[in-house]
Amino acid sequence: MRFGYCVNMIAADAYGIGYDWIPRLAELGFDYVDLPMAQMMTLDDADFQELVLAPLRASGLPCVCVNNLFPASIRLTGPDAAPETALDYCRRAFARAEALGATRAVFGSSGARNVPAGWPREAAFHQLADLLRELAPLAAAHGITLVIEPLNRGESNILSGIAESIRLCSTVSHENVRMLVDFYHMALSGESPADAAAAGDTLRHLHLARPLGRGLPYDGDGEDYAAFFAALHSIGYDGEVSIEAYVPDRDEQAIQNALRYLRSFSCAQEERTRITGLMHIAIHATDIRRSADFYCRVLGGEQVFTVNAEDGEPSMMYIRLAPGQYIEMFRAVPGAEAVSSPVGFTHLCLTVPDIQAAAEELRRHNWPIRVEPKAGKYGNYQLWIRDPDGMDIELMQTLPDFLGGNA
Repeated sequence: MRFGYCVNMIAADAYGIGYDWIPRLAELGFDYVDLPMAQMMTLDDADFQELVLAPLRASGLPCVCVNNLFPASIRLTGPDAAPETALDYCRRAFARAEALGATRAVFGSSGARNVPAGWPREAAFHQLADLLRELAPLAAAHGITLVIEPLNRGESNILSGIAESIRLCSTVSHENVRMLVDFYHMALSGESPADAAAAGDTLRHLHLARPLGRGLPYDGDGEDYAAFFAALHSIGYDGEVSIEAYVPDRDEQAIQNALRYLRSFSCAQEERTRITGLMHIAIHATDIRRSADFYCRVLGGEQVFTVNAEDGEPSMMYIRLAPGQYIEMFRAVPGAEAVSSPVGFTHLCLTVPDIQAAAEELRRHNWPIRVEPKAGKYGNYQLWIRDPDGMDIELMQTLPDFLGGNA
């Protein structure tokens, strides 16, 4: 799975776009950005180029999806529905979406699609179906798929549930009209992960926020994200997930923490618990410089980083022997980290995709965890166990900023 952010949720600019977040998302480790179309359509061509396109291209971060397709001023249902106006607007909007590189446009826009009082709901449903039939080939010409977004009943009085939105998708029956599921709206509508899975192979995009306050998700916030992602894995979904959350203080660390947390669910349970490699073997050396010379000069390794002790001498070195495989070498002195033997082998480190899932699997087997999952010093999560002979084993989940690198 790839993870992005709907930057209009944290925008501080006068247009409500959030374009200043584009380079910052790249630095925080996101895979793409989700940009708001209705807000971008208020820009003239020069401002669109300068404020959005230029920073997007400079960042190297792709825009996969545009959200908030229609402004509320364009009526899509009721006696004042203006389908020709909507089509003319989308001709220009889809051209901008294509310029951004987007391949999806979110059909949410509650203000535009909500049914006026007294207008039959079924008539409004067919107005939306007719409009989407007209829009689908236009979207296809620009390489775009329209994704229908079910909204909660407090925001929308039509397409206010996953089942009704799937029905609209089926009614339109066009390959460029597919589904989006939003965890926030799903929860507020009382729907379950099974309802999300009902979208099946029509599911093309996800939005996610913690239901309480539409905030950032975090471990222990009371929501069952694991069940939601398990339902997605059950239908083979491995696409994009956009965080669509408010962050009142625009705390970048909190945003990055949410990204890391959600990435832990990005593979199926059996994949989250399996060992993916031998990261390193740890040894203690009587003369760390001499041993580093041996592993680097004689055996052809590469010194990746060094940590010095208070006396200025190296206390630990990381030496890459092959892609993803290292010697972690400590100076054999009293008080050195995790000394199992004064000289020689001390522990081995195995990598896992998800440290929390690995811990759950160990508990399922009633295997004691000597050190519970914790953040490491150098861009990783780790836990410690012992094998039946008492040998120390470190399980590690590396993060994008892992100092040893991932290659």
